[in-house]
Amino acid sequence: MRPHGRENSDKYVYALSNNGFWDNGDNLILGCVAREKIRNLKSADWEYYAGGDGLESQNWIQDMNRAKLVLDSPCTVQKFIRPHDESQNAF
Repeated sequence: MRPHGRENSDKYVYALSNNGFWDNGDNLILGCVAREKIRNLKSADWEYYAGGDGLESQNWIQDMNRAKLVLDSPCTVQKFIRPHDESQNAF
């Protein structure tokens, strides 16, 4: 599990995932994986946010089904995710 301290964005890659819809969804969870594992990534390498401030080891779990929802908005998740606008180099 992760060390205590800051968000460790230099050591981890973070990703949001919806509940399986290609164009929308009901909710989002937050996962992270150690940058050093990206090259040979396995599904078991992911940890999921379970609550709290995210800085303590107990805030992250390996069971995706127990992850805390970071957004819960049935059938409207896409409204909250903005695509990247390359012409503006912004989201």
